[in-house]
Amino acid sequence: MLKVKKGSLLKDILLTLKNLNLLDSLRFSFIYILDYFVLAKTLPDDIYLAEIAIDKSQRGNGMGTEILSIIIEAARKKRFKRVVLDAEFNNKGAIKLYKSLGFEIFDKKKY
Repeated sequence: MLKVKKGSLLKDILLTLKNLNLLDSLRFSFIYILDYFVLAKTLPDDIYLAEIAIDKSQRGNGMGTEILSIIIEAARKKRFKRVVLDAEFNNKGAIKLYKSLGFEIFDKKKY
């Protein structure tokens, strides 16, 4: 038997191996390992947004602001201290949106 910490990288990989075919398991395992090295470090009282995407045809209509505002308000009500997300720094529109909502850059990685 293999013991793993709750929410650990190894546990996630073993879960994919159990539930997916081998090729898909390898793909997801690669993503998990890559994410370990590039994603922002979070604290126990953070809420982490893994992915936010707005279809190109819908951008600029306030949808991103609305979605993030709802998430931020829900985090406040649940008493999370921070809302954390990862962003590509070459996505100027997204960075502008995040900054307008009070997000600040921290834990910037150059991978």
